[in-house]
Amino acid sequence: MSLVTCVIGCTGLGVTDEKDELFTTLKWGPTHKFETSLHKGSPTPTWEEACCFPFSGHITAQPLLEVQVWKKTESAATEPLGNLSVQLTEKHLIKTLEVWQHLKDGSGTIGLRLTVIPDSPQRYSPPPKVDRDVDYPQHHNQRSNPRGGNRLNQSETPPNRDRGPTNQQRAGARSQHSPPQYQTPSPPQGQGQHSPQPMVQINFQTTPPPMQAPQMGQVHALNTITLSITLSIAQHIARSIALSITLSITLSITLSITLSITLSITLSITLSIT
Repeated sequence: MSLVTCVIGCTGLGVTDEKDELFTTLKWGPTHKFETSLHKGSPTPTWEEACCFPFSGHITAQPLLEVQVWKKTESAATEPLGNLSVQLTEKHLIKTLEVWQHLKDGSGTIGLRLTVIPDSPQRYSPPPKVDRDVDYPQHHNQRSNPRGGNRLNQSETPPNRDRGPTNQQRAGARSQHSPPQYQTPSPPQGQGQHSPQPMVQINFQTTPPPMQAPQMGQVHALNTITLSITLSIAQHIARSIALSITLSITLSITLSITLSITLSITLSITLSIT
């Protein structure tokens, strides 16, 4: 099995001088190491560079993956910006995991993409070519006879035996026989001219499908609409009646008041003249 490690990048490193150069180193055990390319000074450098580390045994018995981020200044001095140690678990055997963790002894985070893959299968090697041009011994072409003696070699001609007619003789015998000629059948005699039978015409009568009964939802909606229309009509009638009653009462009161005032004025004028 192998561990494929991809260095995605960093965030929040706090590096603002573009003259500085950033890189990351990976260490897997005492012998396997990897170093990314140089990136100009930035708080969010991006590498997307991967390497492959081999390992054997159980995954929990593997060493820690040690990650270190470095800064190379203009004076060629190297300063650490933070480190990180990753322990593999059973989750890494199931799928690819993308990890973003804070750097120790520094500021910022680093992103790693870890994938555990099995070893590639061995290549198929074809079998060796067999040399067919081999000089076998002379007795190889002879078959032993269990009753004693040897049977005839393939080079010897077997005796002529009477086995009946050959294939060529059979083909010649078949060609001498001609197939019978086809005769056109004649119409029946004594029954008059043959007339075709009349075609039977079938009329298909289709009946319309029966009307389906309205469903409960449709009946409820119809009842609701009818009730709302009835209520609106009743309200309109009630308003008309109330308005007519109000008008009649108002007119009667106004008329009575007007008549009383008129009579009182007329009476007062008459009395004053008299």
